Amino acid sequence: MIELWNIIGLVGFFGFIVLAILSAVIALALKKKPDLYVIGAGIFLLLFAGSTILFPGEEEIAEEIGIPQKIYSRGLENERAGAFDRAKKDYKVVLQIDPENEKAVKRLELIGRREIALTFLERGKRLMRKGKFAQALVKLEMAESIAPNLDTLKEDPSLKEKIKLQIKRAKEFISEKKNRFSH
Repeated sequence: MIELWNIIGLVGFFGFIVLAILSAVIALALKKKPDLYVIGAGIFLLLFAGSTILFPGEEEIAEEIGIPQKIYSRGLENERAGAFDRAKKDYKVVLQIDPENEKAVKRLELIGRREIALTFLERGKRLMRKGKFAQALVKLEMAESIAPNLDTLKEDPSLKEKIKLQIKRAKEFISEKKNRFSH
């Protein structure tokens, strides 16, 4: 979500610049009223300002550099929102300030395990689409063993549940395949 706002902000900024220049050229060279261009430039400016105000960037971290607990709390909030890249940045900043912060180390480890589990889940799904159910089952079981129980993320269904569902499907396909060959 946060990356989307960054993109919207960039589109808004460059769109504003382009339409502002276009409206100035039209007003000066063609001596026409650039009403639509001015309105468009205003809309792009609102997109840029809105994305900057609602979702500030790295300067937010710089303001709180002396308060590791505040940055850690923001990391937890980012996890809840599903913004794992931002959460990782927050935890890394905490560790730069306080290298002994075990909570930040643990959160980084959990996020890393989640990313690995997601990778195995996606590989398992890809193998299932190709009909390689036994190989998929191996990947999915690896995902299940690696996936953490993140206590801050409110996914529905949870990552563990998604993996278990795929494992169940893989086992069903393997069972069907065995039944076909045994008859």
